[in-house]
Amino acid sequence: MGSLLAGPFQDIQGPQRRQRGADGCDQPGRQGKEPTLRTGDRNGDEDDRNPALDPELKEGPMRTMHAALAAVADRLGLAQIQPNADGFAEIVVADVLPIFLRQADEYELELSARLTELDDHLSPALITELMRWNARFHGLRFALEADRPGIVLGRRLDIRTLGEARIAEAVEAFLYAAADWRRHGAEALVQRVMRHGQTGGEAFPPGLRL
Repeated sequence: MGSLLAGPFQDIQGPQRRQRGADGCDQPGRQGKEPTLRTGDRNGDEDDRNPALDPELKEGPMRTMHAALAAVADRLGLAQIQPNADGFAEIVVADVLPIFLRQADEYELELSARLTELDDHLSPALITELMRWNARFHGLRFALEADRPGIVLGRRLDIRTLGEARIAEAVEAFLYAAADWRRHGAEALVQRVMRHGQTGGEAFPPGLRL
């Protein structure tokens, strides 16, 4: 799988203007050229139905995962997002940050992004601190991978409860939030916990309160 998104994510190391996302998250402003396409492995025949013409794909609660992914692809300026045989699709932000989309079941779309690597051991203080921040998030969740230690940001979306615009905006907001955490927050949080134990709920760097 190669690089999918450039455009507004092209310089994920630099400062960016912020705006409010569809799910209440602060997010960097959209800058630069439009995104370019790169999707996951393709299996089987491609479905080229037009959401504007097919009643099944029109606005309203999503009835199929195909409709949800078509709405997301349209929002990001992509031809399509096609999961592989295992239900995974991948969006790579600026060749640096992979975002995984997984069809968890018929109606649930799972988003995840690996933010930073960790040492071989998982600190109890870090686990506790991530749980503290999870209680403050709106829909987003930190998780830890034990087999290849690292911090993962995730979110699950029930496509039956979201219209076409809302599910596309929620995925786009997740991309910006993950890029923000990768650029500013995750490693700084780890270092503070390693030095001082729990941060005690101190504020993250500007723009990172989700």
